Amino acid sequence: MPKQEHDSLVAAVFGRPEEAQAHLRAFLPQELQQILDLGSLRLVPRSFLNENQRKREVDLLFSVGAGSRPGLVYILIEHQSRQHRFMALRLLSYLVNIWEWWRASERGTKTLPIILPIVLYHGTRPWTAPRRITDLLGGDAGLVDRLRPVLPELEYLVTDLASLTDSEILARTSGHSPLAALTVFLLKRGRDDRLAERVGIFAEPLRDMTRRPRGDEELALLVSYLERIREASSLDAVVDAMARAGGDEVAQVKVRYSELMKAEGRAQGRAEGRLLGVSEGEQRALRTSLKTVLSVRFGPLPESVESAIERAEVSRLQAWIEVAARAPDAKTAYSPSDPPVQAPPSN
Repeated sequence: MPKQEHDSLVAAVFGRPEEAQAHLRAFLPQELQQILDLGSLRLVPRSFLNENQRKREVDLLFSVGAGSRPGLVYILIEHQSRQHRFMALRLLSYLVNIWEWWRASERGTKTLPIILPIVLYHGTRPWTAPRRITDLLGGDAGLVDRLRPVLPELEYLVTDLASLTDSEILARTSGHSPLAALTVFLLKRGRDDRLAERVGIFAEPLRDMTRRPRGDEELALLVSYLERIREASSLDAVVDAMARAGGDEVAQVKVRYSELMKAEGRAQGRAEGRLLGVSEGEQRALRTSLKTVLSVRFGPLPESVESAIERAEVSRLQAWIEVAARAPDAKTAYSPSDPPVQAPPSN
């Protein structure tokens, strides 16, 4: 499975500060939560990285208040679907990049911000890679211990989903955002052959999601992720299980899923982006489909893009979905050229 599919989901969900906050409240050690003001969490744009650094850009970076020096603590969340032995070294390079950006933007500063690195891991086996720089150093342990005061050090935290059961994940996420809870669950179980059997344990978050103002879009986001990582035949069974687990309140997930798939099929099958006689429900499905594709690939949508989607004509929506699915970057996906206008077929 291409890592980008998981990366896109993590960025689309946890790129929203309220969802990142819910995730941190569920998994961050309590002693750290007492120090950090998670309510002040703010996403830091990654535009500070230069072109070479962007090839290895950090997943998510947030500023957060702490103690008497608000704004001088950053939380770095790095997403991993596989073990990486030299993760401590990779994170150290990220921290150096962030500190260099800080020095350049805060000219005259004599201090560096604190950065708390966290790895969100959902591989199949518990995380075993070294968590400290000094654990990667060669030489006998006695020598490292004697030289430790003058050696560079970094130790990172791991949210190790592989070491948690479904019940433990539900217990930790209960009372927080249902989108954050379901995202973590699907990162862990999305490719599981028995996912349809396991969905029931997250029935409450599924029901809670339908009560949210944009719950249908959030549900479409998760279904779209599953569509990209599972076979079509098994996906049908999972969607049916989600509908059963959520009861009447989530029964519309099947309808929403069907509308989403039909809308994407129409868009892909009609390059001219022209379709006559589209109902209001189908138009809503098209708009939801476009938002889902964009958010899965490029993260949370700017308000200007959401507004443009709501105003767009049906023909433009269909062509836009095609562009969004293939665009090499967010700039191209957010501002596609107008589709060619063609005359309707003669009778």
